[in-house]
Amino acid sequence: MIDRWSPILTGAVAEAAWAAVRAIAEDLATDRGEQARAADIALFWAYLAGAVDDAPTAARHEEAVDRLVSVVERGVSSLRLYGGLAGIGWTLAHISEDNEEFLAEVDHILVEALDPATRWPGDYDLIGGLAGLAVYFLERPVGVGRADEGLARIVAQLEQTAEVTGAGTTWHTPPSLLPPWQVARWPAGYYNCGLAHGVPGVVAVLGRIAARPGAPARAAELVRAATRWVLAQRVDVPHSIFPGSIEPGQPAGGSRTAWCYGDPGVIAGLWLGRAHLHEPVDDLIALARQVVARAPAHCGVRDAGLCHGSIGLAHVYNRFYQASGDDEFRAAAVRWFEHGLAQAQPGQGVGGFRALKVLTPGQPETLVGEPDFLEGAAGIGLALLAGLQGATPGWDRLLACDVPTRDAGVGA
Repeated sequence: MIDRWSPILTGAVAEAAWAAVRAIAEDLATDRGEQARAADIALFWAYLAGAVDDAPTAARHEEAVDRLVSVVERGVSSLRLYGGLAGIGWTLAHISEDNEEFLAEVDHILVEALDPATRWPGDYDLIGGLAGLAVYFLERPVGVGRADEGLARIVAQLEQTAEVTGAGTTWHTPPSLLPPWQVARWPAGYYNCGLAHGVPGVVAVLGRIAARPGAPARAAELVRAATRWVLAQRVDVPHSIFPGSIEPGQPAGGSRTAWCYGDPGVIAGLWLGRAHLHEPVDDLIALARQVVARAPAHCGVRDAGLCHGSIGLAHVYNRFYQASGDDEFRAAAVRWFEHGLAQAQPGQGVGGFRALKVLTPGQPETLVGEPDFLEGAAGIGLALLAGLQGATPGWDRLLACDVPTRDAGVGA
């Protein structure tokens, strides 16, 4: 199949993007990549090695994989996609070979944790819950290991924990799974509408499961029912189509404009789910056009990372362009890439990029250098490479925003 992903960064913007990638690589070359960061840094080096094809970068890639393996050997404390066993397993499955023995063990641990006789006690979301575990299993080939069994168990658990409403199917986040500051705000829990922690992430992952040979028939039904629920939650507030969350009995507000929460991520998740069912996405494209026209001042963007920053928006809009061919999305992606590159400060952070983070609960956010995938330089570098290169990225399957390109044989 011909890969029709096309680079969108040219001229001076492309030169600035390459300079930023090189600066990130220079700083990441000195990062030891301990714990969760090891997978993020290995992923960056794998894609850079594929882009530049030189011996030093290839060596960095091999070293990063070796460090990741050493982290695994010391033990992993959680099952999560982000910062846990599923994420490490996904990365090794994605970027390296000759690791079937380890991946078979990951399969076994995750499948056994999904005991069908026991209701899943944890989150359902992409970051740390059922949807994230599914992303790992989806990286495994059909019929290999216990991936198909794991996916079937995840669909069963999602069906068991779902709530069926007049508007469609959804999932509730109870207060027992929330941090204290969120319990204070939402004492009864909430319904999360963001891609990272909410229902759109489940829609995206279930769509990919439904497209897999031998998938449970219920997966496609859940995609349709959950999509109806999300679309029914639209709000009439300035600069927002979808809320960040919903608390029963309380009016829903708007959200930032980002991958994690807000319209870009919501639309990406629903688009991905529908595309894998070969169903029309014209209504979602129309919503996306409204979003990309939103002025930066109304987006709440304050740093550059994938999660809620300018480069994250650029990559999501690039995905919209590659999936639709609509030049409006291409122009928006380029604008946000330019915005993110302008945020870099040479000599600061990692490759010039810093992330706004709350280091101490209750204290103001602080700009800090972050090497990681979701908020830091590794993810920024990967998105810049996707804007510069002519090959479809696979790393953004971790973000559940990998809306298929027009030639990919799924959806519109």
